[in-house]
Amino acid sequence: MNGNDAWARFQKAADSALRLRSRRLNVEFTGNKEPASDDVNEIDKMASEAKSYSFYVRERPNDLAVIFPYVKDGIMEVALRLRASLFFFELRSISFNEN
Repeated sequence: MNGNDAWARFQKAADSALRLRSRRLNVEFTGNKEPASDDVNEIDKMASEAKSYSFYVRERPNDLAVIFPYVKDGIMEVALRLRASLFFFELRSISFNEN
């Protein structure tokens, strides 16, 4: 259940503003290869690794300055961006009525 192909398609199709706001959070499991999605014997190990995994986010030069100062923890960055999105909207059009 690897989503690398879908992520690559998204990166090619999305406009630059959307790509700057997008993050992919992947847990990299220990070992030479990822456990099979139906390997029930590995579920506890996978859950434990996922809970303790640190999502490091590299600062990107053209990143939108929504969060300042820069946050290196990927989960915290996503949470702060979601919270910030509650307080603004993107105006697409406006009209004036003279009545």
